[in-house]
Amino acid sequence: MSFKRQSILKPEVEDQLKSELSKLWLSENPKLLGKEIAEKLQFGISVMVNKKETNPYVKVKPEYIFFYRQKFKLPLRKKASFAKTTDSKRVGLRKSRYKVHPEDLGLMSTKEFIETLDLRMPPDSESFYHKRARSYLILHFWSCLRSSEIYERVISDFEVNKNEIIIHLLRKKKHHEIGDKDEPVEIPRIFPLVDEVVEWLEGKRWVTELRKKGKFVKDKNGKIVMNKRPWMISHDTALNYVKDVFPTAYPHWFRFRFLTAGASNPEISLAELKTKSYLTLPALEHYIMAPKILEQSFNKKLLKQLREEGTISDEDINKLRKHRF
Repeated sequence: MSFKRQSILKPEVEDQLKSELSKLWLSENPKLLGKEIAEKLQFGISVMVNKKETNPYVKVKPEYIFFYRQKFKLPLRKKASFAKTTDSKRVGLRKSRYKVHPEDLGLMSTKEFIETLDLRMPPDSESFYHKRARSYLILHFWSCLRSSEIYERVISDFEVNKNEIIIHLLRKKKHHEIGDKDEPVEIPRIFPLVDEVVEWLEGKRWVTELRKKGKFVKDKNGKIVMNKRPWMISHDTALNYVKDVFPTAYPHWFRFRFLTAGASNPEISLAELKTKSYLTLPALEHYIMAPKILEQSFNKKLLKQLREEGTISDEDINKLRKHRF
């Protein structure tokens, strides 16, 4: 089971980094870019002296500079390509990361998803790319997980029985401690196309491909072992999978779609949606879209109520229809 990553720096080393990073980050003369600061601090660079590693930041990747900027509560200095953090909002730098807003993409029915997927990536294709992409997209459609919460899973995180697939994980962007309870996702196998995911998990094509490409990793003891991720892909590959089938969409839209579809179903309660997603009410409010289809549904239900009350007559409705069409 996957848990929150432990800090790569010891507390005393992190304190040292805070001091050094703060001086460089706040310096106006010269004012350095984040990348330049990472280079000065030698992030990710091995410095061996007498066969001993002397760089305390050798395990810190250069791009982590912005994580530590936020962790140490250092101020933003420029407008990001997209920014959604609280401090970005506070200083007026927040803007959407999406070129097409989720509401403009709206809801997608299961029928539409299947027809489009089958058209763009035929189910009878033997292409490794198509097989992996289809299984990933199907899993995305039937869950409310982030893309990385899918492709970072190892095979032991998946439990398959005759009735369902259970994905064991702790959701991201939540403060977890070692020993926290599992937050599983259960997907009934009777749902359309889900057995393709089972076939992918239980098949050997992904194992063979990883072995062929030498996709090995180090375990917690530093031993070289085979990578055991059924979807050994990156964020960019996940995006490409979505774009190949749904050109204007992106992986995170599936999360908006799933939660909005659940919220718009009168048979599903808010408590059930909360339980399914492991999200707080404010987080759910962020994800639930208000597309035209929901607005039209609201108007139809209100019109029905007014009609039953006698506030609006059948004659009024007929006049409205004639006027519209």
